[in-house]
Amino acid sequence: MLEVAVAVRVLRAGQPLTGLLTILWLASVLVAYRIGLRWVGFDGSCGCLGAWPTVLRFSSHTSERLASGALTFMITGSLACVGLLMALSLRAKMLPRAYMESPAPKPFGGGS
Repeated sequence: MLEVAVAVRVLRAGQPLTGLLTILWLASVLVAYRIGLRWVGFDGSCGCLGAWPTVLRFSSHTSERLASGALTFMITGSLACVGLLMALSLRAKMLPRAYMESPAPKPFGGGS
């Protein structure tokens, strides 16, 4: 159910950064959950993928690798996109104001 709430939050986010940080938050909660499972000595499958591994007849090892891959994708993708947004924001602040306010160049050939 948490995943559905996060999906709604991401889709309704007015700014991309809000959605990215929400995905990063969810991924960090899931990583903490998996670390907690290992800490208490749980050695089975975490059940993060629901019933899909059973329906698709995946082994416990395969489902663990899929869950780890999804978490890695969520974390690295979110961090990369947040970094890109920050770099673009910084670049926009560094551009001279006159350059931003200059009229658009005419098309090649001088046509109107």
